[in-house]
Amino acid sequence: MGTGCQGRAHAAVTAELSVRQAANDLLAGAIVAALLVPQSLGYATIAGVPVQVGLYAVPLALLAYGVLGSSPQLIVGPASTVAIVSGSLVADISRDNPQDEVAITSALAIAAGIMPVAAGVLRISWLAEFLSKPIVTGFVFGLTLTIIIGEVPTLLGFPKPSGDLIGVAVRTIESLDRCGSLWAPASGLALHPA
Repeated sequence: MGTGCQGRAHAAVTAELSVRQAANDLLAGAIVAALLVPQSLGYATIAGVPVQVGLYAVPLALLAYGVLGSSPQLIVGPASTVAIVSGSLVADISRDNPQDEVAITSALAIAAGIMPVAAGVLRISWLAEFLSKPIVTGFVFGLTLTIIIGEVPTLLGFPKPSGDLIGVAVRTIESLDRCGSLWAPASGLALHPA
């Protein structure tokens, strides 16, 4: 008789944990969605594709990670490093054709998804250990500068100048007189952390 009571108690505790876990999972899903929607829109712009393309990629990526991933705490979504590298590649290949931009971005995303799956199947993910921290840090820092310099003209209200990174920075500085007298305080307030 004691075993039956213990079995019912265990079932009740498991059901309560399942309900609590489901509530926690729903809350986590809402938080991930709240983070991914603006990220997807912004990074699609950085990648040089229409903003809705960023939204199309999110559900499939989350579903694929739910099936293939190993960490319940990991958030999967767009990243600035991927967006800027993708954007530069797409810009070089597409020749400003919006249909080609979407097709190239889609092919690149599929290839980028296949590579880690193949690395896992072939058990060669240990190769990532050869990427030293200074190299990865320098790469991310360079991408950060590229994104900041590329977005400052938009923040100040004029179109991004064309050219390489240094040329864009120089032409942006030369264009500051077009911003008016309130550009510095307004930009400072826009960038100030809450």
